[in-house]
Amino acid sequence: MRRRHFVSGLIGTAAGFGLATAAGPLATARGAASSVFPPGWQPVPVPNGQGAAQLLDVAAAGPELAWAVGEEGRNGSTRGRPLAMVWDGTAWTQTGLGHLDFSGQLHSVAGSSPDAAWAVGTDTSGHGHLLAWDGVTWQEMAYPGQEDTGTELTGVAVAPDGRAWVSGRNSDRQGLLHWNKQEWRWYALLPSTATEAPSGVHRTPDGEIWVYGTGVVARWDGAWTELPPPTGFRFGVTGLLPCADDDVWLTAYDYGVGGPPGKPPELRPAALGRHGLESCHPAVHRRPAQRHHR
Repeated sequence: MRRRHFVSGLIGTAAGFGLATAAGPLATARGAASSVFPPGWQPVPVPNGQGAAQLLDVAAAGPELAWAVGEEGRNGSTRGRPLAMVWDGTAWTQTGLGHLDFSGQLHSVAGSSPDAAWAVGTDTSGHGHLLAWDGVTWQEMAYPGQEDTGTELTGVAVAPDGRAWVSGRNSDRQGLLHWNKQEWRWYALLPSTATEAPSGVHRTPDGEIWVYGTGVVARWDGAWTELPPPTGFRFGVTGLLPCADDDVWLTAYDYGVGGPPGKPPELRPAALGRHGLESCHPAVHRRPAQRHHR
C-alpha cells in the first residue's frame, strides 16, 4: 500500500500538475484523469507553478524521497525559470530556486539518497547547469568546461554509492561527465558516428553506463562500445532502460527512405534486438523493445 501511494505521487508530477485547487485538489485530479490512466494509477495534487509550467523529469531515492524538475513562467518561445519539487512520502512541495542565477529549465534529475542527488538544466543561452541537492534545495556546482562554447548537459544518472554520470558534450567532443564523489571530469571522446550530444544516460545495476540519442547508442565500461544503427536510416532513441548488462530496453524511431522531393522520409518504430538495433515496420505488431545480449 505504501509503495502504491508513492508511485501515485510520481504520476502526479506528469498529470496532476496545475490541477490542485482549494475546493478539492485530489478529487478534481482523480476525476480529470479517470479516463486517462490505467487501473492502479492515480494523480496526486502538486503545488501550482507560474503560467505554462511543466515537469520534465522525476527520480526517487525511496518511498519517502523523490524529486521532480521542469520549468515555469514560459511565454511562447521565451524561456521561463527552473522549477523543482520534492516528495516527502506524503505530499509534493515546491522547492525554492530564487537563489539560482539563470533563466531556463531543469530537464533531468537522478538520486539514490538524500546525500547523492543531481539535476541538470539549460539556460536561455544554451549553457548547461549542474545542481546538487543539499537536503533542502538545489545548489549550483562548477564542472570542467562550464564556460566553454559548445558545452551542454543533457541527462544524469546516480549509482547507489553516490557516484554520478552526466551525458552531454564539451568543446572537445567528450560525451560523458563523471563524478567520483570528489571531483567531476570528462571521459573519452564519443563514438565516431555521433554528430550530436547524447540526449540521456542510464546505469545498469552492475555498473555499465549507457548513453543514447539521435544516431547513437553506446556503452561505457572503461571504453566506448557503440551499437551500429540500421544501414541507411537516421536513427533516434527516445528512451533507454538497462535492467542488466545483457538486458537493455529502448524506445526509438528511424526515418526510412523518403518519397518525392519535398516529402519527408517515412517514420518507423525501431527496437533494440538480440543482434543490435532493428527497424520495425509500423504495420507489423511487435513488442516495442527486445532484449539485447552481448
